[in-house]
Amino acid sequence: PNPAFRQTDTRIAGIEVKIKKLDGELSRYKEQMAKMKNGPGKNAVQSRAIQTLKQKRMYESQLSGLQQQTFNMESAAMTTDNLRNTMATVDAMQTANKELRRQYGKVDVDKIETDTRIAGIEVKIKKLDGELSRYKEQMAKMKNGPGKNAIQSRAIQSLKQKRMYESQLAGLQQQTFNMESAAMTTDNLRNTMATVDAMQTANKELRRQYGKVDIDKIESVHYDMEDLLEQANEIQEMMGRSYGVPEEVDEAELEAELEALSAQLEEDETPSYLQDVGRAPDFIDEAPVEESATPAKPEAAKTTAYSAS
Repeated sequence: PNPAFRQTDTRIAGIEVKIKKLDGELSRYKEQMAKMKNGPGKNAVQSRAIQTLKQKRMYESQLSGLQQQTFNMESAAMTTDNLRNTMATVDAMQTANKELRRQYGKVDVDKIETDTRIAGIEVKIKKLDGELSRYKEQMAKMKNGPGKNAIQSRAIQSLKQKRMYESQLAGLQQQTFNMESAAMTTDNLRNTMATVDAMQTANKELRRQYGKVDIDKIESVHYDMEDLLEQANEIQEMMGRSYGVPEEVDEAELEAELEALSAQLEEDETPSYLQDVGRAPDFIDEAPVEESATPAKPEAAKTTAYSAS
């Protein structure tokens, strides 16, 4: 495999792992917010969830770019393979064409008037269909007997003739199809040869124009630059900055998305009014502490003893 393909696939796999990790964090944040009441705590969790969602959007953007880059490289490789296969096919067709011309050079297919013969046979079949219709009408009005049997015999004979003409018609139509296919193949071969000649001319011109361009060097510089940018993005992430996030990201849109995800999670879990069953209400005060149960301080004990004396 091409080293560029392997390098791109490795980077794609790494970004997918990061996106999966961020999805796990978002799921935990959604579960936490679903169990919390509105307040500073929930707002803090929501803020962290929004920051995580921003990072996910950034990685998704990078992943989309790498996938498009992989698609472009694969398309270029496929185009090269198709051109190579086309050249091999053209060579084989040229060899077969020479052999056919050598063996059947005296046959002039254009002189075969198959269309006229097909039209004549179709007229005969249509005439036999009319006769069969009349025979069916006559037999429907007659009783069983010699007269009906005679008409039935003529109808069977007409049906046999119709089947024979239909067989001839099918053969002529197949012959016409074969001739048209041969003509189409010849036209396609001619067009292919013209296309190949044009591609060869363009290839020579491109080689002349870009003969001094080192594609491998440019590609190496391109990948080095992408690696440096990726390292810079990771450093910015560690420093807590939103580097690489598109400017059109809207905070309100992200909060709306989180609220929609939280609402979906709450529908799948136990209703909120059942979660508070068995828990003491928030408005009940704590039990009072009796003063007599509190042990006396040492200073107080000494004062009492002195008074008694």
